[in-house]
Amino acid sequence: MRGVEIVFLGRKKRRIANPLAALFTLPFVFAPIITAVMFALDPGAAAMACGLFAVIFIATYKTGMWIAPKLRRSVRPKTVRTANSEQPQNKTVKQT
Repeated sequence: MRGVEIVFLGRKKRRIANPLAALFTLPFVFAPIITAVMFALDPGAAAMACGLFAVIFIATYKTGMWIAPKLRRSVRPKTVRTANSEQPQNKTVKQT
């Protein structure tokens, strides 16, 4: 959730990010709970649902880890070269 906060809102909007993160995660928290209540008397269906939620969790985690570096903002500001800025000089030394 910190990655979503940093990428989409920025580090300075934590006041908004924490409640937004809670709202975003609530459906993912309540879905297994509701499913467990629905399948409380059917062990086979409950086991299949548990496996399905495990696969969904792993898939979303791996997807998030794959996407996060691609959405990362640069920490350093980009430098702008102007006509008056100094250009680095490559000095070559001749060996004799």
